[in-house]
Amino acid sequence: MAKNVTVSSCDVTFDLDRGMELILDAVDDGIFVYDHNGTLVYCNKKGFEVWGRKPEEMIGLNIGELATIGVRECLSPSTVGMSLDEIRRKFRHAEDFSEPGYMHFENGKKMAYSCTHIRDKQGKFLYGIYTVLEATDIVESKKRIAELEELTSLYDEQLRSLNAQLLGPKFVAVSTAMRELCVRALKFSRLESNLLITGDSGTGKSLLARYIHSVGPRAAKPFQSLNCASLPEALVEAELFGHTDGAFTGATRGGRKGLIEFASGGTIFLDEIAEMPLSVQAKLLTVVEDKQVRRVGGSAPVRVDVRIIAATHRKDRELRQMLRPDLYYRLSTLRLQIPPMSERAADVPALIQHALKDYNEQNHTAIELSREILDALANHALPGNIRQLRSLVWQAAAEADGRHAIVSWNALPENLKSELTGRGTASSAGDADVRAQPASEEETYFRRLCDTHKGDVHAMARELSVHRTTVIRKLRAYNIRYARSHLRPRVADGGGTH
Repeated sequence: MAKNVTVSSCDVTFDLDRGMELILDAVDDGIFVYDHNGTLVYCNKKGFEVWGRKPEEMIGLNIGELATIGVRECLSPSTVGMSLDEIRRKFRHAEDFSEPGYMHFENGKKMAYSCTHIRDKQGKFLYGIYTVLEATDIVESKKRIAELEELTSLYDEQLRSLNAQLLGPKFVAVSTAMRELCVRALKFSRLESNLLITGDSGTGKSLLARYIHSVGPRAAKPFQSLNCASLPEALVEAELFGHTDGAFTGATRGGRKGLIEFASGGTIFLDEIAEMPLSVQAKLLTVVEDKQVRRVGGSAPVRVDVRIIAATHRKDRELRQMLRPDLYYRLSTLRLQIPPMSERAADVPALIQHALKDYNEQNHTAIELSREILDALANHALPGNIRQLRSLVWQAAAEADGRHAIVSWNALPENLKSELTGRGTASSAGDADVRAQPASEEETYFRRLCDTHKGDVHAMARELSVHRTTVIRKLRAYNIRYARSHLRPRVADGGGTH
């Protein structure tokens, strides 16, 4: 059907100034305007070319005549089965051609047309505007669109392949949120500004930092990383800035470069930046502002050219309280937020398969998980994010009876079934007052983690890949009891850091 356009007044005269005429003549489609009597009152340059006739041979003709001049057939839902003579006699008004149609000319051209009718407020017909497009143009357009779609598909496949090469199989970007994050990360990788990555623990911040370095202009230069929560305060400074000979007890003879110097020309990744001691923050600020580093025990500054990528699981309010304001603003010039697993449902199946593949490769097995277990994993709340999902997959795979078995739901121990179905064990009576308050996802995760490892802080730290002091700080924050006795023999043996 024709598109109808209503105008505010019926006192309309068809008149084009020279500027508008030039614009319409530049259009690649033929444009024809008929008045209420069906008389052609305007045609643009392309329209005359389509018919192969001069303006004086066309302007003033009736629409029925023009639709049959030099035409082999004129087809529309209203003209099916009619001869050209019948069309010329019966279709005299623009309103008679109210539906899209098709015309085949004697010169071999094939045209498709569509129409718009302009009416006044009372519904009186004023003008019929017809747009004619060569069918060959339509075919070419479709062909071009198909080519572009093929190129886009190829580019998308290449991008996925590149991501897999640079990020490794553990970094999955299937969900829309993660794909958008990768696009922004690629954009930021080309810049020299410092970057802050935020996101919950276990979401892949270190992998994202390595990706940004790998696709940026510093890719050929070193990438160094330090987890600021994994070392005692006294060692963080020496690791970052290096030290001179005899700077402190146990210092390397002859001195040693710090990670920032080793990363010069490339990137230094500072994970859990919020845990960095204030004294070290002040020294890091000098690196950011002056591009200089001074080793512990040294006096001469060393010039460095390094891009800093920092990361934290802290919320912005916490981060502002834990970082010096001047350092906070200099490190957060660019920001990327990795979404939690609750916003990445599409990534979960691929992450499960990657975790299972890692398990099989490490243990030389070919274990599979039953559909019931896979569904439970996919639907499970994951406050511990990828790290927790990986742990659950490995726990389930470890219950296999053979090296090529499929683990069934019934093969799982009750505590793992409870974990996967959300029926966690109750906490001790001493925690009842804490449990009375709604628990955050992080608190719930640490309570379950503590239960799983029977309060062993070292075991929890190993699973989370952090220093035990970080775990202790979390447990104390949520008033979670842990087995302090696990620490005594290790401290006594001098094994205080891991």
